[in-house]
Amino acid sequence: MKIIDQYDPTLRQIKGAESTGKAKASKAKADAAPGGDKVELSSLAKDVSKARTEVDKTSDVRTEKVEGLKQQVNSGEYKVDPDKVAQKLVDEHLSELV
Repeated sequence: MKIIDQYDPTLRQIKGAESTGKAKASKAKADAAPGGDKVELSSLAKDVSKARTEVDKTSDVRTEKVEGLKQQVNSGEYKVDPDKVAQKLVDEHLSELV
């Protein structure tokens, strides 16, 4: 555990610089002309933004598949192939080693 002396002059200098920097930034923002900086997004950036919005609207869960599996489990029809499970575990473990 590291203990910091709150009365350390170096710490006070850092805190003073932070507050001075914040004050300068807010003053610069206030001094900026109304028609100051302008940002334009490329058409690619706009397309990516639209795609991201559409992806966010979709669900990560495939409800039809989940419901089908629930019904199989509840009716006792869902069977697990132990060989496939074991093979997946081994494959995953080996891929982590490489």
